[in-house]
Amino acid sequence: MPTASKLVFLNCPYNTSYTSVLHAVVFAALDCGFVPRCALENQDGSQTRLQRIYSLIQVCELSIHDISYAHPDPHSGLAHFNMAFELGLFLACKEFGGEDHRTKRCLILDSDPDRYHKSISDISGQDIQVHGNDPDTAIGCVRNWLSSAQHPLPGAKHIQNRYAAFRRELPRICEECKLDTGMLTFEDFCHCAGLFLRYFSQPALTPAR
Repeated sequence: MPTASKLVFLNCPYNTSYTSVLHAVVFAALDCGFVPRCALENQDGSQTRLQRIYSLIQVCELSIHDISYAHPDPHSGLAHFNMAFELGLFLACKEFGGEDHRTKRCLILDSDPDRYHKSISDISGQDIQVHGNDPDTAIGCVRNWLSSAQHPLPGAKHIQNRYAAFRRELPRICEECKLDTGMLTFEDFCHCAGLFLRYFSQPALTPAR
């Protein structure tokens, strides 16, 4: 089991319009040597999603929070607050969780540089990174943030190129694993990306001698 310093809790939208960015974020974390975790994994009917989120925040030292999906739902007219709520849980854990959680660190992502000032003004002054709904930009944001937790890391362009190669190989990997590329669960996608990084591609990091 990886140590807490290698676990990255992902607090991101799960709607289909965000999938391309989510997959890029997951791949970047894996390629940098970290293990992404999220509430979509290990579905357990005896446990609520909030209980899973509590558990993940507790064990993960790092987390990525994308607060970009807060616009009103076209059917209900209500905004989505899940990502902001989970960011609040993480920040509260860091602040009030005792010495074991003091070293927690997070990356806050948004699609627009100014939107969060109006939607979550309490975090004005935080270091927000903007991806503009572009997977390559999201990879750069994740890579640059993780570089402070692990050295050395390859440059963003290198990881972006490897991600493009992975996307080309994904149908073949899915075929070999008997998976449907259009119905991959979070764990399926992580498994396929892990196979690519292990067997289909040269490693991003050169082991220290």
